[in-house]
Amino acid sequence: MSSRLVAAMSLCVAATATTVTGEAIAAASSKAQQLPKLIVRSPGGTTYSGIKPRVIAFSGDAGNIVTGINWRHWNHTNAAGRGTSDLQGCVPNCAQGSETPVTTTVTLSRPRNGHFTKIVEVRDGHTLVGYYGHSSWPEGA
Repeated sequence: MSSRLVAAMSLCVAATATTVTGEAIAAASSKAQQLPKLIVRSPGGTTYSGIKPRVIAFSGDAGNIVTGINWRHWNHTNAAGRGTSDLQGCVPNCAQGSETPVTTTVTLSRPRNGHFTKIVEVRDGHTLVGYYGHSSWPEGA
């Protein structure tokens, strides 16, 4: 085989490998961009739409806000994270009562149209389940 033919074949293989690698990178990047988001709309009109929020407000009066969320995973079917929320003592009333920080887990699932539609919050042994579009859905993130 001539050295020219070997060089031409090597160049063709190298170009094909570069194209496949480039396509694989583009596909992986596109797939990552298609991960479901958390979409939350508050009564005040603000909207959060994104991946891995550090804070989720489950109530409009600051009575249930999960902060410092560390997401253990976020994939195409579900997401799970752990943070901290404060339990209000409400003695003598909620505005003046004590707050006790507790570990809180958040799980997102049922992705539809690019966003999660079910959220489960567990804190202090109590479970809150919310569905997108219903009043049980969190009010902010």
